[in-house]
Amino acid sequence: FNLVETCDLMLEAVVSTQSTGERIEDETTGDLETFLVGVLERPSFDESAEPSAQTATSDLEKMKLYVQEKRIGDIATLLTGMSLRRISVLQGSYYRDSGNEVELVTALSDITGHHIRDCFTSLLLVSRNYNYYVAHELNASLEGRGTDEGTLTRIIVTRADKDLVQIKNSYTQLTDRELKKDVHDDTSGDYRKTLLALIN
Repeated sequence: FNLVETCDLMLEAVVSTQSTGERIEDETTGDLETFLVGVLERPSFDESAEPSAQTATSDLEKMKLYVQEKRIGDIATLLTGMSLRRISVLQGSYYRDSGNEVELVTALSDITGHHIRDCFTSLLLVSRNYNYYVAHELNASLEGRGTDEGTLTRIIVTRADKDLVQIKNSYTQLTDRELKKDVHDDTSGDYRKTLLALIN
């Protein structure tokens, strides 16, 4: 699962006669479908609003139960029905309550498979810090054998005149490396020159 590719799918669906929800329902099933449709149908939240103590406690109790019973669909429904701020509070509460300091993202990774795990990880990272999430995606595009040029290009081009400075800082905090050096080492020719010009 890649958030950028999912966004491309959603944009493509906008110009087709089929709704985005219908496209996702056609191309996914089960818990992954529940999550993606939940994201699409997510209401607009006041992201500055703190959840009440009662809401935070209820969220934590539900999440603990769902994780224990491996109720992945219920977890997807719970998370996609929350504001990013509320998800962030839940992550902090889960970590403090776990006794052995287990992060929620780790607990969910332990009980989920590839695609739905990536969905949960993406949402949890975005709720903590959007720039950190984008830095994570950049790192993933540069790691391993070969470079994911599609993701690398889309992020750098679309964020260049917005928040790339903050993303570069988050990338360095995440990897202990500079983004421009990693891009230089993983690309070549005019493509490298173009990306480095945008980064600088």
